[in-house]
Amino acid sequence: LACPFVLQLNEMIRSPAEGQFWQVDHIQPVYSGGGQCSLENLQTLCTACHRE
Repeated sequence: LACPFVLQLNEMIRSPAEGQFWQVDHIQPVYSGGGQCSLENLQTLCTACHRE
């Protein structure tokens, strides 16, 4: 998969910080009843994609 945030990712690589690359995302948002932290409702996303 191509990430649409290549420039942001390049900056993160140049100046790395803890917690910067990957985040856990709820597939079904918490506000829509996805508050359960079961593995079935979680996925990893790069930080730039998770901001969208």
